[in-house]
Amino acid sequence: MTDRTEESYWRYDTACGGCPHKDSFLSVEPARRDAQAHAERCRALPRPEDAR
Repeated sequence: MTDRTEESYWRYDTACGGCPHKDSFLSVEPARRDAQAHAERCRALPRPEDAR
């Protein structure tokens, strides 16, 4: 998540490191929720293996 500073209307940007998903938000909480929700369903990166 990137904070663009208060001078920008869309202050927070989110971007996935494994797929083209990007979005912009006015406040931090919706940005965090979106990033977490995307991470839970994004299939661009392999899931971690069990550390057995």
